[in-house]
Amino acid sequence: MDLSHDVAEIARDRTTCRLHLGRSDGVTYIGWSTSLQSSFGVSYQFLDQLSETVDALLEDRSAALRPAPVEQARPRSVATGDQRYLPLGLTVTSKCELREVLAGWLRHSDAPTIGDTGDFGGRAWISVQLSCGIADLNTDTTRTAVARYLDEVRRKGAELTWHVMPTRTGVIRKVVYSDDPADSTGWNCYLRRPLPRPAQV
Repeated sequence: MDLSHDVAEIARDRTTCRLHLGRSDGVTYIGWSTSLQSSFGVSYQFLDQLSETVDALLEDRSAALRPAPVEQARPRSVATGDQRYLPLGLTVTSKCELREVLAGWLRHSDAPTIGDTGDFGGRAWISVQLSCGIADLNTDTTRTAVARYLDEVRRKGAELTWHVMPTRTGVIRKVVYSDDPADSTGWNCYLRRPLPRPAQV
């Protein structure tokens, strides 16, 4: 059984509603700190926000707690048939290895994204092992974002600090490489397992 942990917050007038997520025997549970049995202080606006947040968590494949697979054997990558893209499922074990992979792709490919977006750009394409777990770089990560990342690596080194911050739904799993999230536009990287609070890795 995976213990529950905070995955999102909803600000209220005088307090904060905290959402928790856990899993037992393959079943995912989501709970919240605000009592809905009393009508005191529970507005329709809050109920709408709560409903939207729960829906977003359920739709987010990675929000369901997964055991951190750092000890697992490296998954086999799959060639997509289009040499412009990185191999689907490729896993690197360090930021240094990621730098080499991305630099090689940038030199030899003219593709606008690291993977074939098809009908859905949010698919995990390649993965990197970090101290806090595994992060997935999505297929719609852009060429421009990769170039900006490599420029940052040249300035600060391959082991530059990454930042884990909340997604738009409040789940702390979005990974950026700059203090200013705007610098990471097009860099679509997410932890598989959310953190209880923002962190540097």
